Amino acid sequence: TMQARADQMQTRDNNTSIFYEGNAIMWQGANRISADVIHIDRDAETLTAKGNVVSELVDDRSADASPVFTVVHAPDLAYRDDTRVADYTGGVKLERDKMTVTAKTLQAFLTPKSQNNTDQSSLDHAFADGKVRIYHVLTDGRSRTGTSEHCEYFTKDDRVILNGGAPEMLDSYKGLTKGRQLTYFSDDDRLIVEGVNKALAFTNMKKH
Repeated sequence: TMQARADQMQTRDNNTSIFYEGNAIMWQGANRISADVIHIDRDAETLTAKGNVVSELVDDRSADASPVFTVVHAPDLAYRDDTRVADYTGGVKLERDKMTVTAKTLQAFLTPKSQNNTDQSSLDHAFADGKVRIYHVLTDGRSRTGTSEHCEYFTKDDRVILNGGAPEMLDSYKGLTKGRQLTYFSDDDRLIVEGVNKALAFTNMKKH
């Protein structure tokens, strides 16, 4: 059951349009959204939030696995339940486990209902656009910092794709890598580099 609280609540159109204003918080299980204003349109199956938006999604995992939270900060959020897509705009920061992504905009695609055994929603994949920066701390203490204009992240295999602009990946141990597209898998530390047209990819390895 979805629950909510706020300083003020207004309903319109026979309770199909609901506004929560002032310290608004909505939650369902471990998932929650907070903002200055939250509006729910039941007929359109949409939710919009404005001002200091923070959303928290927890992965639907087995009881013996530690939960993984995805936390997104943004000025504005627009969500459609029919497509299960959340659009964050106005300058976005996504935090998940040991990874942080910042960008101008971000689309979060939630797990399809047919693949979700509970009523809760978890992150399936996300697309970030505009001055994307991704920072990831690896298990061995190394860090990777990637930059591009477009980023795609897939939770199933912890895969990150950087393209658009001039993608770069700086590994604190291995050095700098550039290419038309950079793809890495955080679970097994693989990095796939595609060059620019017929040019070779560039890697500046650190000396140790």
